[in-house]
Amino acid sequence: MDLTKPHVIDLPHTSRVYKSLLQGGHFNHTTKTVDRVPSWNSQTFGVALVESVDGDVITGMCTKGDRNGAFVVAELCAALEDGDTKAQLKKWFSKSVRKEIENGEGKGKKVLLDKLDSL
Repeated sequence: MDLTKPHVIDLPHTSRVYKSLLQGGHFNHTTKTVDRVPSWNSQTFGVALVESVDGDVITGMCTKGDRNGAFVVAELCAALEDGDTKAQLKKWFSKSVRKEIENGEGKGKKVLLDKLDSL
């Protein structure tokens, strides 16, 4: 990893795009709800993400760089309803990875750890 460049998830527009895709729409700050897109299936996207992206990349969102991927991975946990995919995600976030997240300074770590506990 090139330490002179930020982790891609630490770029604000990147994390917002992934959160929108995993939430199934854009978060509306006025109503405090997600304006869902009926033609988009966030569960299908979440499953495809877990199946196509290496576990080190997913956990790296929360353990590398500025660690700003916690909210994205928390939304990934919420989007998954498939038992096998949830089991894979849970396996990637072992006790040692969770401890690293807990001891880190990333935003949203409490939200992420709560979502991981609910898998």
